[in-house]
Amino acid sequence: DIELKVGQIYEILFEFRSRGRLPTPSSAVVRIGGKEIMNQETNVQDWREYRATYIATEENLTLEFEELSKNIGGGGTLIDNVRIYGLGRGPK
Repeated sequence: DIELKVGQIYEILFEFRSRGRLPTPSSAVVRIGGKEIMNQETNVQDWREYRATYIATEENLTLEFEELSKNIGGGGTLIDNVRIYGLGRGPK
């Protein structure tokens, strides 16, 4: 769980890459408080940074990353360097 301030805008950043050596893409969904904020797919094996913004509606929320890939043979998604930054108040 993460502590947020209601009405604040947050930027969520993370690095994502495919683990598999197969041409089948890796995919994952990112949720905060059960709300999907990103659904990402890649077959690139280099780290890439992705970002999403979110306006907090509650003070304590869970940040989730869910693997969606159906890869076999050691494939899948790798996620690293997750960060959350407060950007100030959202629109009134």
